[in-house]
Amino acid sequence: MSQIVRDIAVYCNKPMDNLVPRSRASQAALRWTYLLRNEKYCLPNYAELRILMIENQSVTAVEPELQSSPAIGFWRDFYVFVPHIPSNTDDLPVLANECIWRCLLIVSQGDPDALRKIASVMAAIDSGEECLAIPRKTISRKSFSAELLIRPCGDYPTGGEILLSILDKATGQKTTKKLFSYCHDGDACSYFGSLSLNDHALKVIARSTFKNQYPGLPSEIYISVPHFCGGQSEREWLLTDLTELRRQFLDHDLPW
Repeated sequence: MSQIVRDIAVYCNKPMDNLVPRSRASQAALRWTYLLRNEKYCLPNYAELRILMIENQSVTAVEPELQSSPAIGFWRDFYVFVPHIPSNTDDLPVLANECIWRCLLIVSQGDPDALRKIASVMAAIDSGEECLAIPRKTISRKSFSAELLIRPCGDYPTGGEILLSILDKATGQKTTKKLFSYCHDGDACSYFGSLSLNDHALKVIARSTFKNQYPGLPSEIYISVPHFCGGQSEREWLLTDLTELRRQFLDHDLPW
């Protein structure tokens, strides 16, 4: 039975070089994962892809090779042989994107709907790359709509930022601001259970798993919609003290 993609991971194997910015390859994989989930892209009979990019100077192009048989486990491994793994932060995500794209083409086996979704995600990545903010939670009411977005970036492999965007439907004005940065997307994403919105306030409600794990942290975030859209300072629109929550999300020693 096919499953919506749960995770794509990219690893680098470049002999004798510890300077490869591996976090940028991991963040490229996260962009694909989030965007493919939004497209409800399914993998056949498994949920995860693990891609190892291997530098091999004897090859002249990107050459993916499926390693595991179709009947083993909930993941598939790809070894992708490439002529060169760059050590700079600009070129590595480009290579990672090509490797992921080529592996997905193999996995999709020519299915038209799967290929359409892959092409849609590739176009989004090409247009935004590292500035790309990806919707994670949305809510719409008569006067306003709101989105929580995730942007993989920063120094940690699964690090990034959570942004909030609110659209005033009467004026067409969209306001976007950063809520916090994080080191581990698992911890940050586990917070977002649901949204509640009216003309006065937006409420972000944590999942029960987060509440149980961190009972001392705020389980709800309240935001003044008029002040947020009106351009006031954070002191005016953020109605919940996020000091400890932000500190928790920036704790790089969490066990993932």
